[in-house]
Amino acid sequence: LDDLPWVSRQDLPFVQALGMSASIYSKRGCPFRCSFCGTGAVASLAGSAGFRERSPALVAEEIDMLVRDHRIEHLTIVDDLFLSTARPSKAWALEFADIMIRKRIRVPIMVDARVDSIDREIFTRLHEAGLRKVFVGIESASPDVLANVFNKSVSHNAVVSEKLRILEDIGIGVVPGMILFHAETTATELRANHELIRTVGYKNPHLFRRLLDAYPGTPIHKEYLDKGYISERLETKWHFKDPLAELMYRRLSQETSATGID
Repeated sequence: LDDLPWVSRQDLPFVQALGMSASIYSKRGCPFRCSFCGTGAVASLAGSAGFRERSPALVAEEIDMLVRDHRIEHLTIVDDLFLSTARPSKAWALEFADIMIRKRIRVPIMVDARVDSIDREIFTRLHEAGLRKVFVGIESASPDVLANVFNKSVSHNAVVSEKLRILEDIGIGVVPGMILFHAETTATELRANHELIRTVGYKNPHLFRRLLDAYPGTPIHKEYLDKGYISERLETKWHFKDPLAELMYRRLSQETSATGID
């Protein structure tokens, strides 16, 4: 990836005028295989080459250019997986943070992360390097749904609360990524998700409108086709197994739409 030219920034002024963040990537692909994720599905086709990293020094150099030449006020690192629990991934993050601090490159940064990747030492160092917000892939409060529906085994719920508390202690904002509704959502699962959201303290009501996107080519899309939740090969819209879950979704959608909060 280091041999590729940097992304053209000719449209960046228009992005900034909209109040949106400049973006940069440091990795491509993902070593995980969550059932709903198009990135993991595509990466699986490439085998060992399905996850690649740029050098931390080159990423920091490009960020320095954005700050110096384009006077960006905030930055999003758009990797589907910025950090994992693997030792090389942690080493990459610490090296990146050290370079940013040593070169005094100052800009607020946002990244995406898995819950199990949150480590106090690493995120404290990343905060010193400018990290101010993290989109955390929580997905569900149900261990059964995580393991058997989303193919994402992460312990809950005490672990999630503990990990998010680490970010709060450091001063890093959290945007929880959750999939509240999928084809086989149950009332019990929704109650567990609601309790977790309450514990996290996230206030945006539109979180309760989050539907799973069944992208063609993903494992869950194939499963939905096989089960009859989707009728066409390239269709993404599915129907609920339980009519009560669908009723809950419609009611929550109506109530959150009435708030006028985006």
